[in-house]
Amino acid sequence: MQDKSREPNPLPPAETPRTRTRPRPLKLSAPLALLCAALSLPCPLARGQTKPNIAGDVESNKKERATPKPTSTPRTAPRRKRAPAPRPTPAEEAAPATPLEVTFDTGLAESDVYLDQSPNAMQKLGRSGADGRLVTRLPRGLHTVTASRPGSRVERRQIDVQPGSTTFVLNLSESPAADANVAAPLTAEDVFRRYLDPKQTDNVTADEWRLAQAETAAAFAANPLDPQVEAQALFARGQLAFLRRDFARAITDFNTAALKLPTSALAFYGLGNAYLGNNQLDEAARAYQQATAISPQLSMAYKGWGDVLARQDRNREALRYYERARVLGYTSSDTRQVAARILLKERRWSEALKELLEVSKTSPTAEVFVRIGDAYVGLEQPLSAAPAYRRALELDPKSAEAHYKFGELAYAQREYAAAAESLERALALDPAGALIDRGRARELASKAAAKARGSK
Repeated sequence: MQDKSREPNPLPPAETPRTRTRPRPLKLSAPLALLCAALSLPCPLARGQTKPNIAGDVESNKKERATPKPTSTPRTAPRRKRAPAPRPTPAEEAAPATPLEVTFDTGLAESDVYLDQSPNAMQKLGRSGADGRLVTRLPRGLHTVTASRPGSRVERRQIDVQPGSTTFVLNLSESPAADANVAAPLTAEDVFRRYLDPKQTDNVTADEWRLAQAETAAAFAANPLDPQVEAQALFARGQLAFLRRDFARAITDFNTAALKLPTSALAFYGLGNAYLGNNQLDEAARAYQQATAISPQLSMAYKGWGDVLARQDRNREALRYYERARVLGYTSSDTRQVAARILLKERRWSEALKELLEVSKTSPTAEVFVRIGDAYVGLEQPLSAAPAYRRALELDPKSAEAHYKFGELAYAQREYAAAAESLERALALDPAGALIDRGRARELASKAAAKARGSK
């Protein structure tokens, strides 16, 4: 019997090779089917489905074998949108950069102030009012601002807006032809430097002291352990109080500045001024003495000491201190006037006249020309005295003293009608007799009127 196991296999039917070469339908796993559905991709056909593209099936099989299957089930549901984070309230948004109220002092009404946003762009912040000031709001930090007005110069500067530093001077009041060597102070250091210069001491304005006070207060807030900065801030605040004649506050600020910085001659000088303004003469003298002990070259302190002595009627001593102040460079017109009054009391007519003529060049007031007339009368030069009194009346027609002095002189020169008229006006302008001798004025007015009627 033939062993059938060793017989070769018969050839398959003609259809067999075709059947074997046909690729088997790909059985999809559930995850892969879901993934295709979620991504909207065409999926391979399931078992029993007809697939016409055989070559495409082969390539799909190759890619399926080369691509690892995902180990986790992908999300099939669309992702939910996250709720937007709650926006901060307007107060929360504005809190870190709240703009500060800023004051610009231009010195002139209807001046425009601009914020420089770039070299070629500026934003107008507003226009100053009748007092020359503009109040607006700016964020904290460094800014460049420009102030201008037709017919005036342009002022441009950088400012640092911080708490305690919100007032800035953009001085347009100076004419374009002003001395170029004397620039308007832009910092607290400039203000103090000018104040210590005896030729500029009396020219430092309240606006400049406000600038100094704001800057020094900000500097002290940033460095509270520096006694010099604290003393400067106190002095600037005291100076502002002194200028508005709040002498009690000024005494407190200057005294505290002297305690914080005992080596500051300027603090003791300011204290002397405040005591003098409050008519505390002995305390003022001690403060001025301490100032000159610390700084023997502080000319203003000698002037202040002279003012104390003048009020105490120690005229000759006062003149010595005024002279010392002058030698050291202090040439204030006020000091010259006080010295001239003392010289008139001392009947030193020529010296008094010299002082008064110098004062009249810078301060041509009615009082100055009345004193010039008095000096000429003392020198027995009535023809020069009369024009001085008339000039005083031109400057102040309501000056009772000028009318009285001119009436006396006119009566002595036998100009009775003019004398009677001036004396009557003096009596009407000073009913309390604060500036004139009403008894003598009434007597001379009556005599002048009688003589004027008799001469007709």
